[in-house]
Amino acid sequence: MKGIKINFRLYYLAVFFLGLLLALLYSSHQLLNGDQLQMLYRGYLAAHQGIWLNYGNAASVVGNVPGSLSTLVVGIPLSIWDSPWSPMLVIVVGNIFALVLFDKVVRQVFDEPSRLLFWVLFWLSPWFLYQHMLYNPAYLFLCSALHFCTAFHMRKRPSFWITFWHITSIGLVVQLHYSWPLLVLISVYLFARGIMKINYWAVVVGIVVLIASLVPYLLEMLSANSEATKPGDFSKDRYIGWGLVNVYPVLKAMLYWLRYSSFLFTEKLITGATFEWITVSDSLRVAMQYAYRGVLYGIGLFTFYFSFKANWYLFKQIKAIWCGGMISHFAIFNSRVKDDEPYIEIGVTVNNEQWLQLYIGACVVAILISAALSPTIFGYWHLIMLFPFAALNMLIYLTHQYLTPNNFWRYSLLIAVFSAFVNLIAAHDSVKFTYKMSYSEQVELWLVKQKI
Repeated sequence: MKGIKINFRLYYLAVFFLGLLLALLYSSHQLLNGDQLQMLYRGYLAAHQGIWLNYGNAASVVGNVPGSLSTLVVGIPLSIWDSPWSPMLVIVVGNIFALVLFDKVVRQVFDEPSRLLFWVLFWLSPWFLYQHMLYNPAYLFLCSALHFCTAFHMRKRPSFWITFWHITSIGLVVQLHYSWPLLVLISVYLFARGIMKINYWAVVVGIVVLIASLVPYLLEMLSANSEATKPGDFSKDRYIGWGLVNVYPVLKAMLYWLRYSSFLFTEKLITGATFEWITVSDSLRVAMQYAYRGVLYGIGLFTFYFSFKANWYLFKQIKAIWCGGMISHFAIFNSRVKDDEPYIEIGVTVNNEQWLQLYIGACVVAILISAALSPTIFGYWHLIMLFPFAALNMLIYLTHQYLTPNNFWRYSLLIAVFSAFVNLIAAHDSVKFTYKMSYSEQVELWLVKQKI
């Protein structure tokens, strides 16, 4: 964005520390529920009794998440520092690394003002900060950032170690959450499109390492005494392709993608506010609740319109380059039009911003395919690791359509202030968070009951 000459370092620091303080505030005020209690149980069982379970949280339709990683990310920190805060700090630090990895790519595509705006859109977003609780999706931002960063660095040439870490990013999600097919589909597209060059030996090594890490889980599942849960009874009516047959799951997943780049946040954040911490008057509290919901739904729907426009802009930008280079990957189609004329494909070579747009487009396609094949209906947390790319999509749209040197600071400040306002309320008073009892106090009471 030409015309803005200023030292941005202080603004980056201000955004970073504001987001960090909000992340710690969310972490401190989280309400313990089934997901967190499962994580804590495995972690304390490992740290206090030396029993390391080889499976993750139970999912209703598909059973336990495979692998030991869900136990390790809680049990190891508790073994080092026996405090409820130790596993939460792993999440916070992991998200800091996620920001660093995203920024490594963003700074190569955008100028400084746009880069700063990405920090605001991602690091201060309630969509992102609302995930700061001890449950599996909170770890996924680091995985998607690693996947994105390694893919970007392989856009021109292959590398053994970068390919290995790319496969590892998928392997980590395999052991944390059932949303791993999203990253697989994105990688398949990038490779087929010819805009990600992989090292085949690294792919083999990465897959072997993943399989080896799942051996304890597989042995556990084969054991007659296994405590790992099997799919729920109602899963008998579910099957691969259930989402496509019922249509609604696909539409809902697509709506979540559109909502990610808007201020139309999850209902758990909006409708959970009671405002008991402001007044004891029932009538005043009800008035504040309706006013708060009216503001958030009003602004949310307004920004949802711009989210739709941003995705339409994305479609127009990538439709001519979406398939370029894919045909040449299949020998059956790699023929000449005439004996003396080579077959020429349009849009094979892309610049950095076009590469980013194709990655974002692959996210959309991955969501549609995953929702169609999934035996369950997606909630916002199932797709949340792709939220940063919805923010990037909005950044591209704003950069090309709205932002100028004259209005950049106005837009950035409005987004930052509104995000901070929503986060401060949601971290104190929403379905998943409360000011009434700290996270540490809840864990201590739970430990007494569990006698771990």
